[in-house]
Amino acid sequence: MNGAEKLNHGRTAYHFQPAKYWQNGPMYHNGMYHFFYQYNPRGPTWGDGKLSWGHSVSGDLVNWADVGNALDPTSPFDVNGCWSGSATVLPGGRPAILYTGMDDADKAQVQNVAFAKNPSDPLLREWEKPSCNPVIPMPADVTGNNFRDPTEAWRGRDGLWRGAVAAEVRGVGSLLVYRSADFLHWERNAGAPLHAASSRDGDGPAVLECPDLFPMAGTRRDGGARRVGEPRRGAGTLQADVQAVFEVPNLEDAETLDPKWLQDPKGLCAEKGASVPGGVGPFGLLVMASGDLREHTSIFFRVFKHLDTYKVLMCTDLTKSSTKAEGVKIPSYGAFLDVDVEKDKSLSLRTLIDHTVVESFGDGGRTCMTPRRSAEHAAGSRSRLYAFNYGAGAVKVSKLEAWELATAAVNGGGVI
Repeated sequence: MNGAEKLNHGRTAYHFQPAKYWQNGPMYHNGMYHFFYQYNPRGPTWGDGKLSWGHSVSGDLVNWADVGNALDPTSPFDVNGCWSGSATVLPGGRPAILYTGMDDADKAQVQNVAFAKNPSDPLLREWEKPSCNPVIPMPADVTGNNFRDPTEAWRGRDGLWRGAVAAEVRGVGSLLVYRSADFLHWERNAGAPLHAASSRDGDGPAVLECPDLFPMAGTRRDGGARRVGEPRRGAGTLQADVQAVFEVPNLEDAETLDPKWLQDPKGLCAEKGASVPGGVGPFGLLVMASGDLREHTSIFFRVFKHLDTYKVLMCTDLTKSSTKAEGVKIPSYGAFLDVDVEKDKSLSLRTLIDHTVVESFGDGGRTCMTPRRSAEHAAGSRSRLYAFNYGAGAVKVSKLEAWELATAAVNGGGVI
C-alpha cells in the first residue's frame, strides 16, 4: 500500500465513524436519524481528556452531517465527562437524553438528563440540562464507583417511566430499575435488582456494561445453481454488499450435536472453525481474502442433528484474518439460527464488507455478526471474495451476487 492507502485503510467507507475515537448509537426522530457518540478528539483512552457527545444526522443512514456536539462537560454534575446513555422521545415529541456524568467532587458516576431545546428543529442542534441534575445520584450501596449506562426509558401501564442503570451493588454486578412520573424525579424500585451477575473469576464484579431492554414479539419458531467446492476465482471486494443463498438438499450427513454446546455457540465455532471438515458444512464465504488465501475471514454455516430436528450454526472465523495477529488470542463469533432448514432446504447469507469491517446477516437477519480485522496481504485492491464448502454433504449456490458500494459522505467529507 502507498502512504494514502495506509492512512485510510483502517477507516470505513459507508459505516459511520467520527473523526476520531469512540462512538455510541442512533435515534430516529421527525424523519431524521441522529447519531450520538462519545467524542474525544484528544485521544483513544479515558485519561486523554473529558468526553463530549458528538452529534451527526442523516436522512438515509448512509450519508451523515455533523451538527456540533449535543453535550459537553460544562456543569458540576458532568464536569469530568459526559459518558454513555440513551435517548427517549417523550409525549409531545420532545427527545430526552439520560446519560452518565462524572461530578466535580470525587468523580462519582451520576445520572443526568438533557432535553432538546427546540423539538421542532429536525436537526436537534441544541440541548439543555435542567438545574435539578443529577436526577439519579449514586446510591449508598453502590461500590467501586460503578454506576452508569442508563437505558432508554419506557412507559408502563401505570403511566410511570422506567429505566435501568448498570451498577455494582455490594460487590455484585447488578441492573437497577428506576421509575419517574416526570422524567426529572426518579426513585429506585424496592427489592432485588432486575438482574444480578456472578463475579468474574479473579477479575472483580461482572458489571453489566451498556445494558438494554426492548419489547419482543410473543411468537417464535424453533426449530442455474452451481456446486460450491474448493474456492473458485474470487471477485475484488474492498467495499461490497454480497448476497448468497445456499441450497442444502440432503441433511443425512449432518453431525450429531453434543448437547454441551447448546448454550455455547461461540465455543462450538472456536472448536470447529472453517478449516475443520464436517458433514453438512462448513460452507459459506471467504471475504477479505488474499489471492493465496494466506489471509481470509470466514463466514459459514454448519448443520447438526439434534434429537428429532436439525440445528444450524453460523460462525465468523477470524483465525486467518490477519498475519499481523499471529500469537494473539482471537475471539470467536457464533450463534444458532432459529430456522427450519429441513423444511426450507436453504440458508441465506448477506455480508457487507467495508475495509476492516465485516458485517454478516444470517437467514434474513436472524442473527448478525460484526467483527473488525486489519489484513495485511488482503488489504486494499488485493481483497478477494470466495465461496467454499468443506463438508461431505452437497451444497449448491442458487444465488451469489455482489455489488460494489460507494463511499458515503460523513460529516462533510467525501472520500474518507
